[in-house]
Amino acid sequence: MMIADEAGYSVLSEIYDDYLVPPSLIFNPASYSVLFPNHYLGATRLDTAKNLFRKPGKYSVTVVYLSPAFESSVEEDTGAKIKNLWGRERVSIISPTMWIEVAGD
Repeated sequence: MMIADEAGYSVLSEIYDDYLVPPSLIFNPASYSVLFPNHYLGATRLDTAKNLFRKPGKYSVTVVYLSPAFESSVEEDTGAKIKNLWGRERVSIISPTMWIEVAGD
């Protein structure tokens, strides 16, 4: 998740989290799920406005998906081709940007 203020400067939250495949499992084909057309697999993040937006203002919020694995590396290490693996070689999937305005106390 990327948050920026109205001027375009990145705003970092107090708590950083990322949903990654543990490094020890990154080359295991069983660590990946097959998604059918129009199906979704994701994570839910519950947070407070205070953690994400430190002061009043207008902020943009964008979510970016970038695979933790390179398609070629998974195939080389496992000898198995994972059909349609969305690896780092492909373009990131970027959500539409959402604007949020935070009012003062």
